[in-house]
Amino acid sequence: MGVFRKLLFIGHILVLSLLLGVGLNAYISPSKFAFLNLLSLIFPILLIVHVVFTLFWLISRRNRAFVFLIGSIFLISPVQRWLNYTSSSSENADVKVMTYNTKTIEPEKTEFLNQQQVDVLLLQESGWGEGKRYELSNFKHRANSEIVSIYSKFPILSQKYVSTSSIGHALCADIAVRDKVIRFITVYLEPFQLTKDMIKPTYELAENENKFSALLRKFLPVFKIHQNQIHEIKKLIAESPYPVVLGGDFNAMPSSYEYYQISESLTDAFVEAGNGSATSFHDYKYPIRIDYVFSSKSLKAVNYFVNREIGYSDHYPVFADFYFEK
Repeated sequence: MGVFRKLLFIGHILVLSLLLGVGLNAYISPSKFAFLNLLSLIFPILLIVHVVFTLFWLISRRNRAFVFLIGSIFLISPVQRWLNYTSSSSENADVKVMTYNTKTIEPEKTEFLNQQQVDVLLLQESGWGEGKRYELSNFKHRANSEIVSIYSKFPILSQKYVSTSSIGHALCADIAVRDKVIRFITVYLEPFQLTKDMIKPTYELAENENKFSALLRKFLPVFKIHQNQIHEIKKLIAESPYPVVLGGDFNAMPSSYEYYQISESLTDAFVEAGNGSATSFHDYKYPIRIDYVFSSKSLKAVNYFVNREIGYSDHYPVFADFYFEK
């Protein structure tokens, strides 16, 4: 084995180890080791490098390619949270949901929301405590808070607001949908408040090092804030006497601590019914999925769709349809 191949092999082992290490976010909280959650942010890059290296070994007809192929089996589940394929469902939807970080309130967004053929809207950044709110004539029932809101075509029986931090918020509403009551939860976890300039690399090594240090100072504390926020949201789920649909802007990637915690009790609608890519944030030239819809197991997702033709916000609207398991 030449020096180049040895270095490549060692590098590939490291990349695969990091990819598999992302799974430790299911067991290790940010308060114990926040750096581990950083791996969820670079998962797409690590995955691309792993695929390229594996193809190199296959083309080179090296036996070690099979070692990496076997290791890839353990990546199927994490990859499904980004890229997925499911067969079409024959069940008709009993309730249709859309989650959307609208960013601001503007006339064209109001018109767009009012036209949606869904039963419940789960919105984030839809007011910012300025007394503003969407007036949607096609959604007669609503629950509003400073940043998150729920609009429904079905009656809202009760609602509860949870301020999980200075910026993060959650709002739940128990809604009578046909012959069932469902608890809908919209969430907006603490944002990182990044700008493109903070992330964009330069030609100066010292400046890039400073930017990297600044990003760590942004990411690590927010991971710990998310841990507390997720704890409050899990209480809303655990205390619910009804099935739950949870949607919102998590500001967290798949395979993050936040994702694993919610998926302990709820099912990711994209994994169950999605096709193609689940990326939902388009402000950076990087595959980012931070918007989700989860549900209780008694609510089967039959469709999941990210509408990438809508550019009113830096997020895309996400749609999920559910069938009531008999």
